[in-house]
Amino acid sequence: GARTEVLNQIINENGVYFDNGEIYTRSLEKDLTATVFKLGQALTRISDLGLWNKARIKSTFYEDLDFNLHRIIPYQEIKKDAYLEIDREKLFPIDYLVNGEDKPLLIFGVPDSSKARLATIIMLKVAEWKINCNKMVVLNGLENIGNADLERLMDAANDFVPKVTEFESMERKIAERLLH
Repeated sequence: GARTEVLNQIINENGVYFDNGEIYTRSLEKDLTATVFKLGQALTRISDLGLWNKARIKSTFYEDLDFNLHRIIPYQEIKKDAYLEIDREKLFPIDYLVNGEDKPLLIFGVPDSSKARLATIIMLKVAEWKINCNKMVVLNGLENIGNADLERLMDAANDFVPKVTEFESMERKIAERLLH
């Protein structure tokens, strides 16, 4: 995914090699100082969180969410980028729709405030349609969403997972919502 692309870009730009998690380079003795500097520069860039701009963070968030959901729910049971039947004009997209024993589970990935606002609008529209379902939000951290957006989102959703990396929490909450 996006992380691999950035890693490969840094490796290519700095003339270093990556093999089984090991980053290394080759050097002649006379070029050792310059080579060590180049290797240090590559390692610094790889570890620099500032490298991950908003678009890259958003991209990896959705990759992580998709990966974790498919670890919990069989692939064939998840409808990605779905619409409810009542939404004939397809104006209210649902990131993931999973049919439960009693009612469906709508899952929204929310990496930032703009997606928080969209997810809130969609969940409120679903409530207006009186659809009997559970609505879960998976965040990319509370710090990435403004307070007002977060309050509206919390009001509209049934359940939250604060970070996409909290796999056990996501697994438990999905199981609870799909079985009850």
